[in-house]
Amino acid sequence: MKTPVQFFLLFLLAADILSFKCDHDSAFKDFKPELIDLSNSPKKHKRNLASTFEPIEIELNFQGLKTNDAVYFSILITVFQNTIKIFESLLKVDNTKTITMSSPTKCNPSLIDVTAPLTTTKDLIIFPIINPNLPSGVMASATACFLDSDTYRPIAGFVYLGQSYDFSKTNAEYYLEMLLLHEITHILVFSENLFKYFPDAIKPVTETVTINGVSRTRLTTPKVVAAAKKHYNCNTLT
Repeated sequence: MKTPVQFFLLFLLAADILSFKCDHDSAFKDFKPELIDLSNSPKKHKRNLASTFEPIEIELNFQGLKTNDAVYFSILITVFQNTIKIFESLLKVDNTKTITMSSPTKCNPSLIDVTAPLTTTKDLIIFPIINPNLPSGVMASATACFLDSDTYRPIAGFVYLGQSYDFSKTNAEYYLEMLLLHEITHILVFSENLFKYFPDAIKPVTETVTINGVSRTRLTTPKVVAAAKKHYNCNTLT
């Protein structure tokens, strides 16, 4: 997957703007995405041998958006669609075109009614899911649930959302879009469950540091460090 610097900066922007509590690190610490063999998929290339990369195509499966709030439901769909367009304009991948999940309940066994095999012609499928059991103060969390067994690129993931959202606040929809940018980035790349699959990683790509008395995990790959130095105008970052 080709990941431009703008993609990393979007994640930083969303993290800087938002004051919500993201539950990703604790909720999915022991979650293991399932590997799917796509070797027989049309247009499938071997890892690192793809002749061309094309804009990523993302499918949204809204079967898990179960809410009686029609306004919330409608706005969620619109904001998800707008957010997906941002990723589709930034990312290029070795297109797979056909993904079949024989057991899509891996993307949530209890909150989504998908039990039969599911096939998509897109490069990534995302399941937005209303989860009434999110911890107090947590508005959303997300993770990848299926990876291409050859390239290890995420090909499916889910986003947990709370049962309600306060749209009376100023710029509420923009805030929600930044929230979804942050969460979908967890599906695509920024997740402890994915770091070990980073291509050509010759050493650990993360390290644990203490910042203001809080233990944090940070990425230390050269391009990420370079982007962070530029974003924060700080050449001493490592």
